[in-house]
Amino acid sequence: QVMQNDRKKSKDMMAQMQSTLARAAPSAKEAQKYLADELEEMDEIMAEEESGAARSADMVQAKSYRMSKKRKK
Repeated sequence: QVMQNDRKKSKDMMAQMQSTLARAAPSAKEAQKYLADELEEMDEIMAEEESGAARSADMVQAKSYRMSKKRKK
């Protein structure tokens, strides 16, 4: 439950960053693409959580871990 709320907050924050970036630096296509990809992954994770699959908690954890690993690169 707490993680779901955190994901919603971070998704909202990413959407806000994306719109700010689009206004401030329209030429930063790579950063915009990255944010769009992250938002898409968040949508997938949240959809899996809502479906309530028994295995989804482990999968969501794994996906979140992969997202954070990818972010560090």
